[in-house]
Amino acid sequence: MNKWLRIAMTVWALACPTSAGASECASLSVARWVLGDWVTGGEKTVFHEWWTEVGSRAFEGMGSERSMANSRMVVAVSDGKDKGSTLNFKRGAAAADPGAPVLAAEDARFAAMIGGNAAELDQWLADDLQYVHSTGQVESREQFLASIAGGAFRYLEIAPLERQVVTLGDNSALVRGHARFQVIAGGNRLDLEIRYLAIYGLGSDGHWRLRAWQSLRLPQQSG
Repeated sequence: MNKWLRIAMTVWALACPTSAGASECASLSVARWVLGDWVTGGEKTVFHEWWTEVGSRAFEGMGSERSMANSRMVVAVSDGKDKGSTLNFKRGAAAADPGAPVLAAEDARFAAMIGGNAAELDQWLADDLQYVHSTGQVESREQFLASIAGGAFRYLEIAPLERQVVTLGDNSALVRGHARFQVIAGGNRLDLEIRYLAIYGLGSDGHWRLRAWQSLRLPQQSG
C-alpha cells in the first residue's frame, strides 16, 4: 500500500470584494463558507482539505492527498510559501513475536496428548521433564509417556483460555497459562479448569521442549 501524503498549512488574508462593506471586510464574513472539511477524489487518490478561523482577518487551511501504489510514504510540510520539508518513509516489517514458537510447540504437544500419540509427544518433551498433574501426582518423562500410551490419561480436549510467554534468555522460556481440560483418568471423565506454569528449553535442533509442568485445579463455581 502506497501512501503519498502532502500536508500544507496556509494562512490566508483574503482580499475584500469592492462591493463588501467595511465591517464584512474586517471579519472575512463573506468567505466563511470555506470553513470546515472538504473531500474529493476517486479510486486511486483522495484529497482532504479542512479550514479553520485563526483570527478576524485570517483563515488557516490544511490539505492531504493520498494515493495507493506501494509501501512508500512521502510527507511534505509547507508553510504555504517557499519554506517546508519532505520526509520519506518506508513500511518496516512487523516485529516477530518471540513467544510464538514456544506456543506453537505447546500446541503441538497438546495435540499429541489429545490424539494419544506417545511417539509424537516424545519429540516435545525434554529428557529431564518433571510433570506435576493438578492432583499433585508427579511423573518423569518416561512415566508421562507411558501414561499416555497405556491410556491411564486420555485427554479429550485442551482449550487454552489465556497464555503469557516470558523469555528467559535465548534458550529458556516459561508460559503462565489458564486452560480448560477434559480428561478421562481412572475411568472417570473430568472437566477441569486449571492454572499452569510450563517451562521450556530450546534444543540444539531449534525445537522447544517441555522441561517442567505444574498445574493447579481451580474450584468449580456454582451457577
